[in-house]
Amino acid sequence: MTKLHTCYVCNKQFFNATYWYDSLYDTKYDKRIIRPFCGPFCANKFRDMSDVNDYPQRKPLPRGEEWKIIQDINNVEYETD
Repeated sequence: MTKLHTCYVCNKQFFNATYWYDSLYDTKYDKRIIRPFCGPFCANKFRDMSDVNDYPQRKPLPRGEEWKIIQDINNVEYETD
């Protein structure tokens, strides 16, 4: 069954997430954080209202099971803030 997500910006609940923020690529976070968005409007609003574009990119990417690249968050457990 597909996971029920809550939009990080508008708090709308929805299935089938297509847009999300992943802390995998940012050095600001010591742990993996996923922030789902209900659509492109909320994803763009988050990008515009936060400093997410200013975070330095993490290189090299961390290794380990909890840091593997996620291509679909609908069927995985994730931590959000």
